[in-house]
Amino acid sequence: MSSIENKGKVIYLDNAATTKMSEEVKEAMDPYLEEKFGNASTMYGYGETSRQALEKARKTIAGTLEAKPSEIFFTSGGSESDNWAVKCIAGEYKHKGKHIITSKIEHHAILNSCKYLEELGYEVTYLDVDEYGMVSPEAVYHAIREDTTLITIMFGNNEVGTIEPVFSIGKIAREKDVLFHTDAVQAYAQPPRPRRGGFCFFSPHPSAPQLIDKRKHFVHLLRLQGRVSAFKRLLHAAADMRF
Repeated sequence: MSSIENKGKVIYLDNAATTKMSEEVKEAMDPYLEEKFGNASTMYGYGETSRQALEKARKTIAGTLEAKPSEIFFTSGGSESDNWAVKCIAGEYKHKGKHIITSKIEHHAILNSCKYLEELGYEVTYLDVDEYGMVSPEAVYHAIREDTTLITIMFGNNEVGTIEPVFSIGKIAREKDVLFHTDAVQAYAQPPRPRRGGFCFFSPHPSAPQLIDKRKHFVHLLRLQGRVSAFKRLLHAAADMRF
């Protein structure tokens, strides 16, 4: 049940799925929906105004994550971010191995991406959780193989609210030199606050900024070491996967 009736008033209870836009956000966005609607990629005045607003937003988001503005990219939503992360990392690193580790309680954007990769010959280990929905870091450690190229465990569960031990899992991933992705849709701006570190990749909802780092333990589907060259490599990798 996503809402209840209380003397004729609807009480909405599914804010984890989507949330009504706050008046503050609406007020901030209105000028760019009605007047300053130029394409930020263009060179004329309308586009420049939009581009400045976009870069200001990027800087604001970066500040909440202790990140650099250049490390923040925007997508259409968490599901797109998850699909891009899992599929493109798999494609980029398939020469190193085709084994992925995840949990059985991930968002379907992750689970369906993994099942898609299994159809292409990848192997996926789906870890069990305990009665609280918690993934064991020890189980992650023992699941790592020589051909493991990605670990993807959500930060906060969207159904039961469990906060996964992502920092412990990330430490293991770093020690084993395996890329680690976390879907932080439910955790962004919530304690423990997602932040820039050596092993995390964030795809918060709904505006879905993605946090990346230039160091080797981070990867972004649009940039690994250089924005343009990596993007071209990932496009080729995706094409090879029929993505």
